[in-house]
Amino acid sequence: MIRPAVPGDAAGIAAVQVAAWRATYPGLIPEALLAQMTLARQVPRWRAMLSEGTDGAHHVTELAGRIAGFVSTGAPRDDTLGGLGARGEIRALYVHPDCVRQGLGRQLFHPAAAGLAARGMAPFGLWVIAGNDRAAAFYRRLGGRAVTTRWAEVTGGRLRETAWLWEDYGATNSSRP
Repeated sequence: MIRPAVPGDAAGIAAVQVAAWRATYPGLIPEALLAQMTLARQVPRWRAMLSEGTDGAHHVTELAGRIAGFVSTGAPRDDTLGGLGARGEIRALYVHPDCVRQGLGRQLFHPAAAGLAARGMAPFGLWVIAGNDRAAAFYRRLGGRAVTTRWAEVTGGRLRETAWLWEDYGATNSSRP
C-alpha cells in the first residue's frame, strides 16, 4: 500500500534513508558525506519537510507495520534537469535494504511518476550516483534514459552523478500500476 507521508512518518523515512545509504554508498561517496547520514540529522529534517508540506510530494509504503520505502517528488532542484527538458524530479526513492527485491521500488516509482505527469511535471528526471549499478539497471528497466553526467561538490569531496530522463512516461506506461 502506498500512501502520502505524514509528519509522524519522519522517523520511519529517516530509518529507511540511513539504512539504504549505509548499504549502498560506501566506496561510492566520500566517507565524510556518508558519516553525516544519521538518524539524529535526518529525523528533524524529514519532520520539518513533512510538517511544512510545501516541498513536493512524499509517499511511503509499509510492510509488517513499518515503513519499508519512500519516494519524494517535486520540481527539479537545479537547472541541469530543467535544461534537459524535465519539469519534475524524483528526488529520492529508497527501499530499506531488508526489503529489496520485493517489488517495492517499482510500486513506489509508478505512482510517483504518474503523479508528476498528472501535475504537469513531465518530462521528469532523477539523479543516480555513479557506480550505483543496481539503481541504473532498475531505472533502465522502468524506461528511463541516461542523458548526461555531472560532478557534484559534496561534503568530503566530489561525486559523479548521471541524469536519467523519462520524456513520455504517460504514453509508454499508462497501463502500469
